[in-house]
Order: sequence, then structure tokens, then C-alpha cells
Amino acid sequence: MKKSIYLYAAAILLVAVFSWFVNMHGNKKHVPKKNLTPSPKVQISETPKPSPAAAIPAPAKQKTSSPSVKYGQISVKATAQNGAPISNALIEIYSDTKLFLPIAASPLETCLTDADGTAEIGSVLNGSFILRTSTLTFADDLRRIEVNIGRPQKKVSIRLKPEVQISGSVKKENGEPIAGASIGPLSEEKSGEERGINFSRFVQTDSNGRFIFNGLAPGVFVLNVVIPNFQPVSRTDIDAPSDNIDFTLKGGGATVQGMVVGSRDEKPQSGAGVLMSGDWLNLYTESDANGLFTFRNIPAGRFSLEPILQDRKAGKFDSFECDGSLPVENIILKINQGISLSGKAVYYSNGVPISGILLSAKHQDGASTTTTNESGQFFFEPLIPAPMAEITIISPEYVIFDQMKINEKVFTIEEYMPDSDISDISLQVNKRWTIAGKVENVAPEQTSNYTVFIKSRDKNDEVYATINPDGSFSGSFIGDFNCQAGLYTKSMNLASEIVEFSLELGKPEPFIILTPAQPQVIKGHVLDHTGARLAGCEILAKGAISNLFTKSDTNGEFRLETLEKILQITASSLQYTQKIEKVVDIPFNEELVFQFWMGKILAGIVTTSDEKPVATASIKYEWVDNQSGVHKTNQTYSDIKGRFRITDINNDLAERIYCQPQSAVGTDSAALGEVQIDDVPLPDENFKIILPNTSALRLRVFDENNSPFSGGLNIQFFQKKADTGGFVYFSNFESIAKEGECSISSLTPGTYQISVKTRDERAGFLNAFDFKEDGDEAVIRLRPPTFLKGYVLEKGTNIPVADAAVALSNASESSATNLKQTVNTNQGGEFEILCLDSDRLNLFVSRSGYQTFSQIIHINNGALDVDIPMTVYLAKATASLSGAVINTEGKPESGVSVHARQINVFEESQAQSHSAETTDETGKFMFADVADGDYLVTAEKESLSAAEAVTIKEQQSMSVVLTLKKKVKVYGALKTEQSALFQQPLILVNKLTGNSYITQFTKGGQFEFAVPSGVYKIRIGESELSGEVDISDNVESYELDLEF
Repeated sequence: MKKSIYLYAAAILLVAVFSWFVNMHGNKKHVPKKNLTPSPKVQISETPKPSPAAAIPAPAKQKTSSPSVKYGQISVKATAQNGAPISNALIEIYSDTKLFLPIAASPLETCLTDADGTAEIGSVLNGSFILRTSTLTFADDLRRIEVNIGRPQKKVSIRLKPEVQISGSVKKENGEPIAGASIGPLSEEKSGEERGINFSRFVQTDSNGRFIFNGLAPGVFVLNVVIPNFQPVSRTDIDAPSDNIDFTLKGGGATVQGMVVGSRDEKPQSGAGVLMSGDWLNLYTESDANGLFTFRNIPAGRFSLEPILQDRKAGKFDSFECDGSLPVENIILKINQGISLSGKAVYYSNGVPISGILLSAKHQDGASTTTTNESGQFFFEPLIPAPMAEITIISPEYVIFDQMKINEKVFTIEEYMPDSDISDISLQVNKRWTIAGKVENVAPEQTSNYTVFIKSRDKNDEVYATINPDGSFSGSFIGDFNCQAGLYTKSMNLASEIVEFSLELGKPEPFIILTPAQPQVIKGHVLDHTGARLAGCEILAKGAISNLFTKSDTNGEFRLETLEKILQITASSLQYTQKIEKVVDIPFNEELVFQFWMGKILAGIVTTSDEKPVATASIKYEWVDNQSGVHKTNQTYSDIKGRFRITDINNDLAERIYCQPQSAVGTDSAALGEVQIDDVPLPDENFKIILPNTSALRLRVFDENNSPFSGGLNIQFFQKKADTGGFVYFSNFESIAKEGECSISSLTPGTYQISVKTRDERAGFLNAFDFKEDGDEAVIRLRPPTFLKGYVLEKGTNIPVADAAVALSNASESSATNLKQTVNTNQGGEFEILCLDSDRLNLFVSRSGYQTFSQIIHINNGALDVDIPMTVYLAKATASLSGAVINTEGKPESGVSVHARQINVFEESQAQSHSAETTDETGKFMFADVADGDYLVTAEKESLSAAEAVTIKEQQSMSVVLTLKKKVKVYGALKTEQSALFQQPLILVNKLTGNSYITQFTKGGQFEFAVPSGVYKIRIGESELSGEVDISDNVESYELDLEF
């Protein structure tokens, strides 16, 4: 077996620790039945601590001098299920850890409950702890608690349950009992909120080799037996109570040896923890004075090794194979000695270095600080190993800019800290601005009648600032924005003209002057589609920093008062589903007129299957606007009689009607399903939508042993479409099966595929189940999770291929799901991937510089039709993609940037990309080691561009000639009544290359930019316009007129 620094090991000095623990705790006279320990590691000294039985309880009556509010203390109240107090219960506090370490540990604090069942512990620091309560006659109670010394006393009420036992025996292969041996750890298989509380129990066998674990609550447990000179064994899924859990131990086994060294100085590290884990085995030891560790009697199997420091993983680990007889030696296990963090702080919007920022790097054991220099650079001294470290900004005038969100956290090292320093951290920071100003012409006693409102134009950030009696005010903003500020009355009416200003790095912070002013008046009226005055129409006016609302009177007239410069005014009426919008520049001295129009009417009723009307049902409808070609979606609701009326569809066809019940009046909406109707001809004023009744499906689930399954389930339903015969996703449910049964309500009749998964990845699948009525029963049988394991090697050399992408997807024609599962190979080329719930899978293996491997894999009752471990050989990509770039005169073009990107791949992340090649003086370029596949080759130079698609097959090199052509000037204007659209970007997306070309409208809606020839999709902001534009390469300019 080849050894490397990536292998890790663990030694088996566990026995001495276990024996010490049993001897120490075996003398607890008040709790003689138990020797319990949680998983956290502690340092064991030669002189054991006094038995917790000697701990002196601290009755509350004796604490008369304590203050009335106690900080950092824990108060425990222990009672039986009937509420009776339990005295002399042992209360223990242990350090909490998410890491399972199979060793004994001592409690941090202990005490006994008094006659009232209460106890107090007051010497606990901040943090998370495990609280254990145990007695002679009740089951142990284990729970995680959070303590903060700056907060009042932590009060915990505990109701103890009756105890059960797990017992058994340990003997040799010849039947001879093994007496006086430490048995454990016994740990509970937990889930849900209790997941992560690792607490292990150990007991000692008697002269007949028997053992008894007392004080257990009913549950499912795992028991490991690790005894010197015998191979360790384990048993899972032990139900408590259980007896006759018998083990027969074998001798022999292999020895695993190695050395722990520092990741920085590579010197031997004494006292370092080493954890060895297998499919079921967890062993722990510490390195000796020479940094050496040893595990003995190791059975055959695959194991991983991890260095442990301060109860946490302190390095990367790898796995190795053990045949159970030959020794595994000379393993070098590197333990992390800390890394340094360095990088550069720059402004998020322009990359300008920011100096003088005080930074803090926090980790579990403290924090270090540094300040950015004149170039924005920073450096932290080596940090001690920790599973997480985060950099924060201390300087109040700056914050972190992280993916468009303002965050105090910027850089996090999670899981294992890397072996090498991190020196390329890009710290993007944002400015925290202070906006100050003054309100003038307001008496000091009147300032409380106003408030200052500040809003960004680029983002919906807003600030309210209180005005001081002298008229001054201030507020805080984060980021570079164009902002607006105004004065508001108590009734939130705008009382001043709007002041506009910008926040920009390098410019001084603004000072705003606001003065009360008289508003402008806008008058108007509303007409229906016949031209008659329309009363009761709702008028909503939105300005930069204010909104106004009114209704038209009996004459259809309305009046608005505003200090805004521009208003977007919307008129809506219950008689029409459309809304009319107009943008008005202030002052506006004309009469503002809104007139509704009538489209192709769709009206009708929503009912149940027995003709009862359904009120307040949501009706979404989709259509293509005949005038603009834009795909539109709108929504209305049925009235109290189930009636609805849609007036704004100006098309002969409604593409889709989607109706679902809400809180329906007069019906049980929870018993109604949803309905979708496609391609509805218009007009139609007698359209009926019938919501189907839902029913409950009885689902029975059995495990692989045909026993009823109990536990959590994730259930997915895929419904068969009547028109296509295919299955589409319908719904997803989380449920809990009890004794093999659960019920799924709100399911409409139909044909379904049902996929079931458990928390431990067992899965079941039922195809084409016909659900007809309430109470129908579906039966699903689970199978254990199937894993595909193997190696990826280079063809011809058998060198492991690291970081190869291994992907599985459904290939079954009967499967409704379109899931994908992806993992990467490790440094040894190994992979292990969970197989999806399907009888037929597509396997893809890809790596840059290699040809992609693919294969169909069949699964029959959990068995794969390939050898496990599977070996995949990737052929080296040896083909080249070369060519030349010329201009329209046929002359070579040098200095052109050429890119080659693989297209038509299974997953975009697996696509090979060859970029940043620059043509030489003869215009030539070449990409080496190109795998088979389809590629798009593009070239750009200033205002010139070119693109060609090529295919490489059977590793045959290809050559392509790219002719640079001048980009076409595209210009035009957007015609719309919605001037707010002018603030959105215009985007042309090339259908061949996928490249986007973006420009902004002018205030009048004009635009101009240059793009390569090709076919483009058109977007305005997030809205995609229907149709495409084909820009030919034989024109110099292209006029594009848009209407929205």
C-alpha cells in the first residue's frame, strides 16, 4: 500500500481511558448503576478527579446572600412524569461538541437536587453545554443548553421517564467469557432537534462476561466493543429495552501506525488526538512524546484518519484499505498549526484600495486585528486551527459588501482549515455615509410635527430621520446611491420639495436643506369604455418618495396635491381587470383623463364538482398582448357568488387559466384542488371553472425486510397529463409514518408516480398508481441506499485523476424525475456517489484535459450491473484546436483574443473552456489538449468580432478560420407611456453565443450600441419581449424600434 501525507491514522489507547473511567465512576454510591460519559475529549491526568458522588449539593435556602437576579447560573428542576419532585438526582454539566470522540470525559460541574428536586450550578462560562440528569430509578435526561453569563439565570425543567436496559455478553471464539472488560461506547441514534448530542456510555463485564446498561430511555442505540487483543466489533439498530446482545470476539487483526507532525514545521506533535473511523468503527488515541500513534487489532475494511485538536478536527483526512492482517505503517498525519490570512480591501463599485480600515479575524479561541495599509493590503498573523474563522470590519465608517447584501461577515473558513496560508482574499467594502442637514423656516416647537424621509433611487433603501428643536437632523446610508430627501408631516404627506443628491466615494458627505412648501394641484377625470364618466375609480399616484391615493367622485373627477416632480398615476376599477398607467411631469396644468377600454371578455363562474359556487378563488390568466407582443400575466378573484369577469385580454386566445381555492366562503377550500386550462378561445362570457375535490391517500410503507416502517418521509407526487401521457411534478409532502402508515390529504384523483425517501437515504418508488377516491391505499417498499464506488484513472498510465466530476442522472423512461447527483474524485481518484431512485442511470465522468466517459448503469433490487469498486479510465485529450483570424480583406489579425467554449454538455459546470489565447503576428492561435465535443470559437478585437461552431471527434485535431467583421450599430427608440422603463437596461442576447450586450435608454427613450451580427432575443430589464431580431453581417447599422 502506498503511503502519503494525505493518509491519516488513529491509535487504540482507548482501553486505558475506558478502564480509568470505569474505575473512577464505579464508586458512585448514590448512582451505582451507571458509568456514563459524553463524547467530548478531555485530558486525563494520572490522579483521577474526586467522584461526583462526593459533590456537595447546594440547597437554595443556604444562598441568602445571592442577588435576586443571577447571571451565568443554571437552575434545574427535576420531577417525575406525575410532577413529583426527585431528590438526590445527579446533575452534571459537560462541554458540548459536534464531534464524536469515543472516549471517556469528566463533567465540568456536578451537584445533587434537594428535597424540592432543584439544584443550581453557578460556575459555568459562556457557551453550549450538555446537561445530564441521572437517578437510580429513572432514565437519564440529556439535553443541550446555551449559557450566557451576561443574561439572567438559565432555568431548566426536566421530567424524567422510567428507565429500560440493554444487556448482553462478551466471549471469546472458544466460548470463554471475557471478564472485567470495558464495553462501549453505547450511543443513541438521534434525529431531529436532538441530532448532534453525542453522549457515550461505558460499563464493565462481570465474571461471566455479562454487561448491563441501565438508565436508558426507550430508543435505538449503537454499541461498539473495543477490547485489547481482540478485533473491535459493533452492532447498530439495538432497540431499548433489549437483552441477549451477545458478542463473540476474534483475535488477530492488523496494526496501523504513523506519526503526527505539524503542518508548518513538520515536527512531531505529542498529545495530538487521532480519530480513526470506518463504516461502523470509531477509535481514538493521542500521539506519544515522539508524535507516534498506534492502532492494534484492526479488522479488514476502509478507514479514514483525522487529527483532532481541542475537540475539533484540525486537518484534512484521507481513507485507506486494511486487509485485517498486514500492518499499515509510516503514515504521516499533518495537524494544522494555523494559517495566515492576507489580502486586499477595495471599494465594491470601482476596485479602489481602501486604507486605514481596522479589521478583526475572529475564531473559536479569540481574535486578532490589523489595519489596511495605503495599498489596501492587510495581513493577519497565523491563526490557531479552528473549524471556522471570519473577518469582520471594526471601523464604523465601512461595512462588508457581499453579493449585493450588506453583511458584517465577509470571509469564512469552514470545516477544515487549509494546509497553506490564504493570501488572495478580496475584501470588498462599502461606505457607511452620514447624511446631515437642517430644516429651515420651522419654529422649534413645530419641528416635532415633521420628519425627514431619505430614499435611494437605485435601491429601495430608506431612512427616517428625527428633527431636533434647532432644525438639524442626520441619517445613515450604506453604499453609493443617487438619493432623494423630503420633509413629511405626521400624516405622512410630503411637505417640501424633493432634494436630490448622490453618495460617491471621494466626494464629501452631503448637507441637506429642507423647507416647507405649498403643493401643486393635479385635476382629472375617469371615463369608462363608452366615454361616460366613471365614479368610484381608484387613483394611486407614486412619486419618488411619496404615494397618494384617492377615488373619483360621482362625476368621475379626482384631485391630487403633491410636491413631487414626477408622478406615476394608476387608475383601476372593479368593473375592469386592466389598470391604466400614466407618467406626469409636475407642474401639470392640463386635465388628466383616464379612459378604460374593453378587451375580449372572459367571464363565468368557479364551482365545485357538485355545482356549488367557490368564492375568493384565485384566477391567474396568461396571454400575449396583441399591441406590444409582450407575454402578460394578471390575476383576479371570484366574488361571493363564485363569479368573475376579465376585461383586459386583447387577444383571441388566453394561453393559460390557472385557478386555485383560497379561503373559500361557503365551501371547504381545503378539500378542493387546483385546475389548469390551456388555450381558451375568446370571447367567452359563460366560462365555467370546476375545482376538483381532493381526497386522502392511505400510504403503507415497508422496509427491505417487509416490516412496517416508522419514521420521517419525504414524498413526491408526479401526475400524469391526459394530453401528453407524460408525468409532471405535482406536489411534495413531509410526513411521518407510524407502524408503516401515513395519510396524504389534499390529493386530487388521477394517475401518479410516487417517490418516497427516508432520512437515511432509503428509497421506494411506485409507478402509474391510479388514485380514484378517498381511502385508496398505495403500498411502497423501501430499499437500502445504493452507492456507486470506484476509481478514475488515466488511461494507459493508471495515474489517479483528481477533481474529476462524476455525475449520475435518471435514464429510466418511466421515471418522472429529472434529478442529477454530482461528486468530485479525491486526490487518489476515488469517488462514492449515492445512486438516484431509478432502475436505469446515466453515468458521466469528465475532467478538463480528458475525454468525457459515459455509461448506462442498471439497478435491480439495489444491485448494480457493474463491478464495485468500478474503475473508469479517462483518455487523455490529445487533439488540438487551431486556426487563424483574418479581416475582411483576408489579411491576418494579430492581438485578437480568442475563446473556445464547449457546448451541448450534460451539465454546464462540466463544460471545458479554453480562453485568453491571443493571435500571433500571423493571426494564428492554438488550443492544446482539447477533448471531443462541440465547441463555440469566438474572437473579439475592439469593434470587430467573429464566431464559429466546430466539432472534434475521435481526437482528430481541427482547424478553423475566423473572419473579423465590424460590429453593427443598433439604434432606435422605445415608445411607451411608462417612462419608468427608460431607467431599465436594454439587453440583446445572442442566441448562438449566449453573450449579452447591454445599453441604457436616454431620457427620451433613445438608445445606440454596437453588437456582432446574429439572431438576438430582446429584454428590457427582467421582461423578455416576444419575437427575435436577425441582424445581418452585410449592414453597417440596424434601426430597431421598440414599443411597450
